[in-house]
Amino acid sequence: MRFVDPCPVVCPGCGKESRYPPRELVALSSICHHCSTSLESVGREMRAGLSSWSAHLAKMNMAVELERVFGIEASDADLEQIKVPVDFVRFIRNRAGVAASSKDVDSEVLAALTRTRQTTANISDLKVAFEALFPVAEHP
Repeated sequence: MRFVDPCPVVCPGCGKESRYPPRELVALSSICHHCSTSLESVGREMRAGLSSWSAHLAKMNMAVELERVFGIEASDADLEQIKVPVDFVRFIRNRAGVAASSKDVDSEVLAALTRTRQTTANISDLKVAFEALFPVAEHP
């Protein structure tokens, strides 16, 4: 996801439009050129959009990996229902013909999460929302 640079923004304080670097907006450091009102609310909205997109991409990456491992396919509708990584565990277990033990499913989902996050994941991470697991930092 990319933003127009400079990004047109209507100030929530004075209602005037001006253009700002997206990096500064997301870093929550922009102020209105006209009235000096903080544009933090705009930056937080941008961060929320980035976090949502990041979480969606993470789910897609995990789904592709788990589809290969277990020989199953997840539709877009299936992915919309997956909110936390443990939902992948339930999804895989509910698929007919999956001949894997519970431990195998848990460990494969955890391994996929670790690879997707590019950092070690633990079992408690399986119950954390994707948006929390893949937050957006100050700079996109």
